[in-house]
Parts: sequence; C-alpha cells; structure tokens
Amino acid sequence: MRIALFTENYYIGGLDTYIITLINNWPNKKDKFILICNKSHPGIKRYENEIIREVEFIWHNHFHVNYFNDSILKIFNSVFLLKIFRRLLT
Repeated sequence: MRIALFTENYYIGGLDTYIITLINNWPNKKDKFILICNKSHPGIKRYENEIIREVEFIWHNHFHVNYFNDSILKIFNSVFLLKIFRRLLT
C-alpha cells in the first residue's frame, strides 16, 4: 500500500516527532510512504536524518487556503492536490 502524509508546517516540534515515530514503527514493511511537506519547514533535515525506512520526499512551495482565503487559490489548491493524488495512484 502507498501511504501519503501531507503537512504544511512552520515549526519544529510535536508533529515532526509524531510523523517520524509513525513511519519508523509502521508494522508492514511492504508499505511505501510519501511525505509531502512545504520547503520552508525548518524540520526537513530532521525528517531526512531520523526517518530510517525508505520514504519518498516531496517538498513544495505552495501556500494553502488557510493563509489566503481567496477563491482563486482554492481552485489552485484543488488542482494541485488532484495532481498529487493522481501521481500517487498511478
């Protein structure tokens, strides 16, 4: 199974620890993880250094609607997410 974790994070902390622990301790070794995170997250190096199983990293520059409540950005978000999910499912 392919499992994608999508996060937009701006601080190092609890979410990073949770994601690292979740991936490292996942019971099924055949499952593949994809971690999608914003490039501006200061915890990227921590992900790369502390995750011990194989993970595909996708770093993006995309800002999401929670910061810009604009209908054009909502449409852009939908298209962006659809492209990511299409890539994951093919």
